[in-house]
Amino acid sequence: MMTNIKLFKKSKYFFLFFFFLIYFFLFTLNLNAACTSNTSPTANCVDLIINSSNKTIVNNYTITGSGNKAVQHEPSDWANGPAVTGTTITNNSTGVISGSQYGVYLYYSSVSQITNSGIIQNTYLFKTGYYGGIQLSVENTVSPRTVTVGTITNNSGATISGAYGIYNGQVGTINQLVNSGNITGLYGAIINRKNTLTPVIESITNNSGGVIKSTGHTNDLTVSEAITNQGTITSISNSGTIESQCAALGCSTSQNAISNTGTITTITNNSGGIITGSINGLYNTGTITTIINAGDISSSSPTIGERGISNTGTIDTITNTGTITGRQYGIYN
Repeated sequence: MMTNIKLFKKSKYFFLFFFFLIYFFLFTLNLNAACTSNTSPTANCVDLIINSSNKTIVNNYTITGSGNKAVQHEPSDWANGPAVTGTTITNNSTGVISGSQYGVYLYYSSVSQITNSGIIQNTYLFKTGYYGGIQLSVENTVSPRTVTVGTITNNSGATISGAYGIYNGQVGTINQLVNSGNITGLYGAIINRKNTLTPVIESITNNSGGVIKSTGHTNDLTVSEAITNQGTITSISNSGTIESQCAALGCSTSQNAISNTGTITTITNNSGGIITGSINGLYNTGTITTIINAGDISSSSPTIGERGISNTGTIDTITNTGTITGRQYGIYN
């Protein structure tokens, strides 16, 4: 009788253990299943490839990358195309798109709209390679494979983050970028990076409550700027916060909220808007046509801060009904 009881207990525990193994295996398998190409996920999955035109992708789950990209938007024949066009990507509040180097990677393609209410990020948080939560590729400058995005909308409560939050490479065009949430990067929240070609952002609108912020890297004192423009930006309108912050290690000499070495037509800082950098609020060595300030533009560090606006380039007009302050100078020209 005792032997039967012992056997029952052993078989019971074995059954529970076996059931646990099956459950764990199925759960893990579900997490690591490959996404179906060109299709909205129906569960957590790995590697969403979009290589056909006119697709509508809606994500409520977690998409990760087996390599360096979670969502890969490019032709099957990346060298010859044709370009992938007409795509709409919506990441809802429960959605997470997370790649080691790129959350959403765009190459030789056109996307009508990216709308984020969840999290889009890259997790490799180092400057080498210029990795972004959303990345418009910089490849093939000899025979350019252009990338165009109609609108990027980051809603209230949503986050786009990485080494860079949004990285617009030299063959990229973003028509509208609208933020009501958080766009953050260790080296930069938004970078419009020129090499041999000139990237374009038509407009950046940071609404009230929106944060565009560079946080600085804990182990690296290189550039950390909220918005870096080396190409062309037509307009920046701010009613929220645009900020560069020193890392725990200290501050770099390029700790500017907005840094321009290219061309910006208009910067409007509305009432209630804050543009603040640990070193400079606005640093310009390029060309800015008009600055209109009804909010606050400042350098924030009480020990190393320099100027609210630092200009060694060209600024045609500054209209100020707000506050422009710096530890050294409000405006340095």
